[in-house]
Amino acid sequence: MSIFSNLKTGAIKLLLKSKLKNLPEKERDMFIAMIDKNPQLFQDIAQEIDAKKKAGMGEMEATIKTMKAHQAELQQLMQATGNVEVKQHQNNLGR
Repeated sequence: MSIFSNLKTGAIKLLLKSKLKNLPEKERDMFIAMIDKNPQLFQDIAQEIDAKKKAGMGEMEATIKTMKAHQAELQQLMQATGNVEVKQHQNNLGR
């Protein structure tokens, strides 16, 4: 990795931590681990949400539809990063 890639990655992590500051530290770390493992997936999700918003869909609806479309990939990523507690929480919520 070049120095610029390291700086970009570090900056993204700092931004994520500030945006997710209301989440418990464990959940924040989980999201960062997932993004580290598959940054392209999250970039694709962000682009799809933006495209839906530009097409006139509300942000919440665009986010929900996009996340549902990528649900299987996100679940696999949770398993790959060892985020069992989140899966158990989703099961308890009936998802």
